[in-house]
Amino acid sequence: MARNPGQSVEMLEVLFGRGERAGQAFVRTKFRADDRLWKNGLYCRDEPHPDEPDSSRWCGVECDGGTFALSHVDNDVVHITTRGGFAVGGACLEGDEGPVRYVTDEGAAKTVFRLISVDPESCR
Repeated sequence: MARNPGQSVEMLEVLFGRGERAGQAFVRTKFRADDRLWKNGLYCRDEPHPDEPDSSRWCGVECDGGTFALSHVDNDVVHITTRGGFAVGGACLEGDEGPVRYVTDEGAAKTVFRLISVDPESCR
Protein backbone atom coordinates (compact mmCIF):
# COMPACT_ATOMS: atom_id res chain seq x y z
CA MET A 1 0.00 0.00 0.00
CA ALA A 2 2.83 2.38 0.76
CA ARG A 3 4.26 1.95 -2.75
CA ASN A 4 0.83 2.26 -4.38
CA PRO A 5 -1.18 4.84 -2.41
CA GLY A 6 -3.96 4.89 -5.02
CA GLN A 7 -4.54 1.14 -4.64
CA SER A 8 -8.03 0.36 -3.39
CA VAL A 9 -7.42 -3.30 -2.45
CA GLU A 10 -6.42 -3.45 1.19
CA MET A 11 -6.47 -7.23 1.68
CA LEU A 12 -6.54 -10.13 -0.78
CA GLU A 13 -6.65 -13.66 0.60
CA VAL A 14 -6.91 -16.82 -1.49
CA LEU A 15 -7.60 -20.13 0.22
CA PHE A 16 -7.03 -23.25 -1.88
CA GLY A 17 -8.90 -26.51 -1.38
CA ARG A 18 -7.05 -29.78 -0.83
CA GLY A 19 -7.89 -33.41 -1.41
CA GLU A 20 -11.41 -33.73 -2.86
CA ARG A 21 -11.61 -29.94 -3.15
CA ALA A 22 -8.30 -29.47 -4.95
CA GLY A 23 -9.91 -27.68 -7.91
CA GLN A 24 -11.73 -25.20 -5.72
CA ALA A 25 -10.63 -22.05 -3.94
CA PHE A 26 -12.11 -19.12 -2.10
CA VAL A 27 -11.12 -15.46 -2.29
CA ARG A 28 -11.73 -12.81 0.38
CA THR A 29 -11.02 -9.14 -0.24
CA LYS A 30 -11.23 -5.86 1.65
CA PHE A 31 -11.14 -2.48 -0.02
CA ARG A 32 -9.97 0.82 1.40
CA ALA A 33 -12.82 2.87 2.91
CA ASP A 34 -15.17 -0.15 2.86
CA ASP A 35 -15.73 -2.28 5.98
CA ARG A 36 -17.39 -5.13 4.11
CA LEU A 37 -15.52 -8.40 3.55
CA TRP A 38 -16.10 -9.29 -0.12
CA LYS A 39 -15.82 -12.94 -1.11
CA ASN A 40 -16.37 -15.42 -3.88
CA GLY A 41 -15.84 -19.08 -4.69
CA LEU A 42 -13.37 -20.01 -7.43
CA TYR A 43 -12.56 -22.93 -9.69
CA CYS A 44 -8.86 -23.53 -10.39
CA ARG A 45 -6.81 -25.42 -12.97
CA ASP A 46 -3.24 -26.65 -12.49
CA GLU A 47 -2.08 -25.38 -15.88
CA PRO A 48 -0.81 -22.06 -17.23
CA HIS A 49 -3.36 -19.31 -17.80
CA PRO A 50 -3.90 -18.78 -21.56
CA ASP A 51 -2.76 -15.12 -21.26
CA GLU A 52 0.12 -15.83 -18.85
CA PRO A 53 2.18 -18.78 -20.14
CA ASP A 54 4.69 -18.54 -17.26
CA SER A 55 1.98 -19.06 -14.65
CA SER A 56 1.54 -22.40 -12.89
CA ARG A 57 -2.19 -22.24 -12.14
CA TRP A 58 -5.21 -20.14 -12.94
CA CYS A 59 -8.50 -19.54 -11.18
CA GLY A 60 -11.81 -18.15 -12.32
CA VAL A 61 -15.07 -16.90 -10.89
CA GLU A 62 -18.25 -18.67 -11.98
CA CYS A 63 -20.78 -16.72 -14.06
CA ASP A 64 -17.96 -15.15 -16.10
CA GLY A 65 -16.72 -13.12 -13.15
CA GLY A 66 -13.17 -13.00 -14.53
CA THR A 67 -9.96 -14.97 -14.05
CA PHE A 68 -6.47 -14.59 -12.64
CA ALA A 69 -3.15 -16.40 -13.05
CA LEU A 70 -0.87 -17.54 -10.23
CA SER A 71 2.88 -17.61 -10.54
CA HIS A 72 5.08 -18.88 -7.71
CA VAL A 73 8.04 -16.55 -7.21
CA ASP A 74 9.45 -18.60 -4.32
CA ASN A 75 8.11 -20.70 -1.43
CA ASP A 76 6.52 -17.70 0.30
CA VAL A 77 5.58 -15.36 -2.56
CA VAL A 78 2.91 -15.71 -5.24
CA HIS A 79 1.99 -13.24 -7.96
CA ILE A 80 -1.67 -12.96 -8.96
CA THR A 81 -2.05 -11.45 -12.42
CA THR A 82 -5.40 -10.34 -13.76
CA ARG A 83 -6.44 -8.63 -16.96
CA GLY A 84 -9.79 -6.98 -16.47
CA GLY A 85 -10.20 -7.87 -12.80
CA PHE A 86 -12.36 -10.51 -11.18
CA ALA A 87 -15.63 -10.30 -9.29
CA VAL A 88 -16.20 -10.62 -5.56
CA GLY A 89 -19.66 -10.70 -4.01
CA GLY A 90 -22.79 -11.13 -6.07
CA ALA A 91 -25.20 -13.89 -6.88
CA CYS A 92 -22.63 -16.50 -7.94
CA LEU A 93 -21.77 -17.20 -4.31
CA GLU A 94 -24.51 -19.41 -2.88
CA GLY A 95 -26.76 -17.46 -0.53
CA ASP A 96 -25.26 -14.08 -1.42
CA GLU A 97 -27.36 -12.10 -3.85
CA GLY A 98 -25.84 -8.77 -2.92
CA PRO A 99 -23.77 -6.33 -4.93
CA VAL A 100 -20.73 -7.20 -7.04
CA ARG A 101 -17.39 -5.44 -6.85
CA TYR A 102 -14.34 -5.99 -9.04
CA VAL A 103 -10.77 -6.42 -7.83
CA THR A 104 -9.30 -3.76 -10.15
CA ASP A 105 -11.61 -2.00 -12.56
CA GLU A 106 -13.63 -4.22 -14.85
CA GLY A 107 -11.84 -4.19 -18.20
CA ALA A 108 -8.61 -2.78 -16.70
CA ALA A 109 -5.19 -3.52 -18.13
CA LYS A 110 -2.87 -6.11 -16.59
CA THR A 111 -2.57 -5.84 -12.80
CA VAL A 112 -0.19 -7.88 -10.63
CA PHE A 113 -0.66 -8.45 -6.90
CA ARG A 114 2.29 -9.75 -4.85
CA LEU A 115 1.04 -12.03 -2.07
CA ILE A 116 3.29 -13.15 0.76
CA SER A 117 2.37 -16.36 2.56
CA VAL A 118 1.56 -15.72 6.22
CA ASP A 119 -0.11 -17.57 9.05
CA PRO A 120 -3.84 -16.79 8.63
CA GLU A 121 -4.11 -15.93 12.33
CA SER A 122 -1.70 -13.02 11.86
CA CYS A 123 -4.19 -11.37 9.47
CA ARG A 124 -7.03 -11.19 11.98
